[in-house]
Amino acid sequence: LNKNELWKISKMNLSRDYLKELESYILFGFSGISRLADKHAKRKIENINNNKTDQQLHRILEIAKEAKSLFNKNEDFSKIGMLLNESWIEKKRLANGVSNDYIDEIYDVAINNGAFGGKLMGAGGGGFFFFMAPPKLHNKIKKSLAKIKVWVPFKIDHEGTQIIFRNGQNGI
Repeated sequence: LNKNELWKISKMNLSRDYLKELESYILFGFSGISRLADKHAKRKIENINNNKTDQQLHRILEIAKEAKSLFNKNEDFSKIGMLLNESWIEKKRLANGVSNDYIDEIYDVAINNGAFGGKLMGAGGGGFFFFMAPPKLHNKIKKSLAKIKVWVPFKIDHEGTQIIFRNGQNGI
């Protein structure tokens, strides 16, 4: 990918039923670690600027394209989840600190208990885990991950960003 190349955004026309089923496969939990994302993001940017991560970035892009193709075919979520796993492995190679032993242990326990794949949301080092797993295994995965104290219900927003508060309204 050329640094000067523009990104193209295209809408994926997925049925509401498919998206509803996708929601049922998602587990979203707080790792228990708050972190300074800017430190990890800075390392990744430095590595990108020094061409140290070209191979990983190209593979992540290919994985994203493959996942988009699978979504467009309403493909089975196990295949998409396995691509998510591949992408996480590549993301960890972008810079030191994206993951650590604690994060790796949580991830490995989820995979060993039935998750197809997952990732840590954000720059790395902590934050929220996003796992894809069969709904029938969610309780097993949650029980195996006692370190994750907060599981957040996951829903796809079909409306986009909205203003929910305006000055002068609601008595303010």
